[in-house]
Amino acid sequence: LREGLGRSLELKRLAEAETSRDSERLNELTAKTAAANVRELQGNLVAEAFGPLLEKANAFVAGILPSPLAYRDGEIGTFREGIWVGHRTFSGTEKALAYAAIQAALAASAPVKVMILDELGRLDSANARLLAARAKEAVASGFIDQFVGIDTRAELYQEFADSDCQVVDIR
Repeated sequence: LREGLGRSLELKRLAEAETSRDSERLNELTAKTAAANVRELQGNLVAEAFGPLLEKANAFVAGILPSPLAYRDGEIGTFREGIWVGHRTFSGTEKALAYAAIQAALAASAPVKVMILDELGRLDSANARLLAARAKEAVASGFIDQFVGIDTRAELYQEFADSDCQVVDIR
């Protein structure tokens, strides 16, 4: 009788352990599913928030930066040949352009739409002229109200002379 009772208790403990294990697996699966859903929701919210901003920023620097700006895992960067490159590893010129593009996109919806870009001298002449043309277009279209560029080259000063943009010639 004792043997039967012992066996019965042992089976009951095994059944309880199995039920507990199954319950823990279910809890773990539920937690993983919930975390995945939260990450997806967060990604969608970020895409909705950053999408229009990055669209405006990319329009400003299209053809100047090597590839469009993107948002991934809490960071602005870009994909180059399928490889993610975060903004922290951009060259100084790329950083200046990326930050200027984001500044222009933010300024577009601000009450005072001023864009200031220092270190225009980092750009080669062709890209500096392209940026100058974009700045002029942005001011003319009302995207921004004013552009102030800072450079040491007289050629850019002349490029902006007939527009509502300013280049401060530092000597």
